[in-house]
Formats: sequence, C-alpha cells, structure tokens
Amino acid sequence: MVFRCVIMLISCLMGVPTVYAQAPAVRELPKSVNLWEVGGMFREPSAAAWDHRRGCIYVANVNGRVMEKDGNGFISRVRPNGSVEKTLWVQGLNAPRGMAVVGDALYVADIDTLAVVAISSARVVNRIPAVGAAELTGVTGGDKGEVFVSDRSAGLIYKLENGALLPWISSSALMKPVSLVMSGGELVVACEGNKKRRGRLLFISVEKKRILRASAPMGPLFGLAADGKQHLFTLRGGSDDLLKIGPDGQSEKLRTLVPGAGLICCMAARNTVVIPHMKQNRLSAIGIGHKERFRMRGN
Repeated sequence: MVFRCVIMLISCLMGVPTVYAQAPAVRELPKSVNLWEVGGMFREPSAAAWDHRRGCIYVANVNGRVMEKDGNGFISRVRPNGSVEKTLWVQGLNAPRGMAVVGDALYVADIDTLAVVAISSARVVNRIPAVGAAELTGVTGGDKGEVFVSDRSAGLIYKLENGALLPWISSSALMKPVSLVMSGGELVVACEGNKKRRGRLLFISVEKKRILRASAPMGPLFGLAADGKQHLFTLRGGSDDLLKIGPDGQSEKLRTLVPGAGLICCMAARNTVVIPHMKQNRLSAIGIGHKERFRMRGN
C-alpha cells in the first residue's frame, strides 16, 4: 500500500497517467473497464472535449468559483493515453465549462460569453456575449458547422449565427439544460430537472426547431456524450451513475463514479468515455466494451 501511494504521488507530480488494476476513483461494474487516470495539475476540471482530427483531449479548468470572472480559468491539452501534453494550453478564461471543436476553433462556454479559441495558436481570438445569458454550460457543434450553447439557469439554448450568440429555442421542458450533443441528426439535451420534474433527455429537430420527444424521467442529468453509433452516455446526479442509452431509448448502468464528475466526452473510435473529476482534480478514461485494459507507452 505504501509503495502504491508513492507511485501515485510521483505520477501526479510528473503528469504521467497511472494505470490501475482497479482505479480508486470508481467502483467497478460489468461492461466497462478503467483505462487510465491522471491528476496533480488540474484545478476543478469541469469538462472534457475530444478533438478526433488532432487526436487530443481538451480539459476545461475553472480554477476558482464557477460563476466568478477572475481570469483564472485555463484549458489543458491531454493525449489519448492520458499523458498531459500541456497543462496551461490556453489561459485567461474565467470559469470555462462545456466545449466543442468546430472546424479549426474550440468553442468554450465561459459564464455568459462564448470564448473562441484558435486551435493552431492556442489563443482566445474572440469572446461572444450571449444576450441575457445567466449560466452557459454545454456546447456542441451541429452537422452543418453550427454551434449550440445551453444556458442552465435561464432554461434556453443559444445558436451562433453570423457572429452573434442569440436565443434559439426556449421551452418549459428545458429544465436546467446542462449539456448537449448532436446524435443521429438531432440535438440531444441533458436536463438536470428540479424537485417537481425529474431530469430527462430531450431530442430536438434542428431543422424544425422544436422538441420532438423526451426520454422517461431519469433523475438529474449532467454530462452527455455520443459515440456516433446512436449510443449516448450521460451522468446521473445523486447516484453518480454513468449510463449508456441505446437507439431504442433503453438505458443501462455502466458504473458508479465518485461524486463531482463534470461534463464528459467520448473518443468514439476508441470506445472510450473521458471523465473529469472536478472535486478530485483528476481525469479518467473508461473503456466501453473493452476486453482488457491497454498499457500506455510512457509520457
């Protein structure tokens, strides 16, 4: 036990991912395996986004209070095997949350603005205010290059059009929309809900600009990711369950996480879900349907 603690401490300080037979941050359940876990350099990691074109993971770090404009927020860049490429890849944000890669830019929800990061230079090149925004959380790119952003507190979804972030759809069904993703040509929204109405998934037609259907009540939902095969992954608060939802709408519990997980992403071709652990300042990867864990090659 002492030897393992020493190894974990060295790994954290060097930014090297630790591979566990059983990772301490999760309780193993069937149908998913721990791949890697890394920490020591993150500060309240709130969200992860996968860039399949460049083969890297972006990690949003609040580094302070989630609604405070202090300029302390930053984004880290991590390799698919969990090794940290650059901790302070982008700096000067406030409280970055959801992110999405669209073209050559990384769009970041930052309280009441949408920060635009030029990936080639790792610089914030634009900050687009959202009219009447209260708490921007989720970001996703559409099939035609659109950018959609959810406002958890205001209960609406914005769309970036002609350089302006404008209200796109508002509905009483949007009970605290935390995260959103495109799947099967539809915009899927994970809602936290409230005490009277439990959270659920909403499926929105982008073309018709209306809610087509809703899932059964599932409890407070937070992170949401898609694998490109019409499977969705979401985090259920309270029980801290990682759920997989199939094309038929049926959900299955993959595992239980420690409390405090943030907005997740999916490395689709690798069948891997990446989870930021905001309270533990760590990032972990879980393989879905993997027969065995892979070993990593150094840093």
